[in-house]
Amino acid sequence: MSELVIFSVSIFLVLAIPGPTNALLVSAGVVNGLRQTWPLIFWVLAGYGVAIAILVGARGLAFRNLPALEFAIRFAAGTYLLLLARYMWSATISESQVRSVIGAWQVFVTSLLNPKALVLAFLVFPGTLTSVGALHVLIFMTMTVGVAGGWLAIGGSLSHATPKWIQLRLARAMAVVVAGFAVLTALAPFNTDS
Repeated sequence: MSELVIFSVSIFLVLAIPGPTNALLVSAGVVNGLRQTWPLIFWVLAGYGVAIAILVGARGLAFRNLPALEFAIRFAAGTYLLLLARYMWSATISESQVRSVIGAWQVFVTSLLNPKALVLAFLVFPGTLTSVGALHVLIFMTMTVGVAGGWLAIGGSLSHATPKWIQLRLARAMAVVVAGFAVLTALAPFNTDS
């Protein structure tokens, strides 16, 4: 199999796995519908793109020379995800509160701090920024838009056919998913030997 096929499949698999960003997208789709939430796709792309560019650029070097940086990144990501989960949980009291919790900024920051960005930067993207070609970036962008759109579509398909009280319960369930990823982010060891 060619390197680009393996790269494409790897990107798709990492992004398609349920996680904090995907939980936000489903919640946004459930509460607001696909038509109102599709712009969030670009914020997912921006968050992951910034994180991966920084992490690929500093891969290994920063973590080997500054072990406290790994802890700081992990702590910041875990703390943010826990706070986001708390807000999502408490905001499920009313539909308008859920709408205010899941916006462009929350999706951007969640994607930026998502542990998947670490996996993509350290295990999927090639060596250094100079070895990441335009085709790699195009594949990443296409996969990100497709997967994020799929998660929004799942939520959007539930928005019309599901009573509001079930929609709010689904949003609360997604808050639990985000909290779970916060714990995993804090507890899972990083592999910086790549």
